[in-house]
Amino acid sequence: MPKGYKYLADIVIIFISFALALFSYWQILNVALTPEDFEWISKVNTLSATNLFKVFLPPVLGGVEVMLHRVTPFVSLSFWLDWKIGGANPFYYHMTQLLFHMGIIFLLYRLAKKLFIKSPKAVYQIVVSSSVFFFAVFPFHSETVSWNGARPDMVVAFFYLLSLYFYIRFLESKIRYLFPSAIFFAIAIFSKENAITLPVVAILFGIYLQKKVYWSSLLPFLIVVLFWIFNYIFLGKFAFFDTLIGIVCGIIIFFLLSALLGLLQKKRSLSF
Repeated sequence: MPKGYKYLADIVIIFISFALALFSYWQILNVALTPEDFEWISKVNTLSATNLFKVFLPPVLGGVEVMLHRVTPFVSLSFWLDWKIGGANPFYYHMTQLLFHMGIIFLLYRLAKKLFIKSPKAVYQIVVSSSVFFFAVFPFHSETVSWNGARPDMVVAFFYLLSLYFYIRFLESKIRYLFPSAIFFAIAIFSKENAITLPVVAILFGIYLQKKVYWSSLLPFLIVVLFWIFNYIFLGKFAFFDTLIGIVCGIIIFFLLSALLGLLQKKRSLSF
C-alpha cells in the first residue's frame, strides 16, 4: 500500500464519525443559556489572568467553587475560556461541549484500535468503526452534550480516555508515556470523582494486553488518589455521597498498597 494511503481508513472513519456528531448536535449551538449556566459562569467571569490561580485552590482558601465542595480547576478553566472568548454568547459554550464530544469520539477510536488489533481484519474494521459511529449519535448522550451543566462529565470522560490511551502506550514498552498518563488521570479525577476507577481499569488493560500486571506503574496513580483524598479531607465537608466515595477510595488504596508491598517483598526475596 502506498505510504500516502496508510492512514486513509483512519481519516475516513474519523471524518464520518465527526460528521455524524455535527449532524446530530449542530442545532444546539445557538440554544440560549439557562439560568443554571449563568450561575456557573458567574463563578469565573470575574477572574483575570492575574488571579486565575484561584481555580486551583479549595473554596476554604478563597478558591473557585464551581461544583459544590469540589476543586474542579479544569472545568472552571473551560468556562473561563468560553467567557473570555465569547462572553455570554451561547455558541461558544455549546461548541466547547461539542468539541469535547468529538475529542472523546477520537480517543474512543484510538482505544478501540489498540484493543482489537489482534482480531481478524474484517472483525477489526467492523467493530472499531461501528463502535465510534454508534457512540457519536447514541441518544443517551444528548443531554450530556447539549447541557453546559454536564461539562464535568465531558471533561472527565475526555481526560479519562486520554490517560488510558497513554497507559496503553506505556504497556507497549514505552516508559515515557507513564508520566503523561498520570497527569491526565489527575486532571480527570479533579474534574469528577468517577475517574477513581481508572487504576482498576489500567490493571485490567495490562492483563488483557500483556497477560500481566505492572504493579509498580500504578504508583503515580496512587499518589494522585492520595492527593485527591487529602483535598477532600482538607475541605472537611463530607456529604453521604462523599463518604461513599471515600470508602471506595480506601478500598482501592488498600488494594494498591498491598500489591505494591507484595511486589517490593518479592523483589527483596529475589535479591537474596
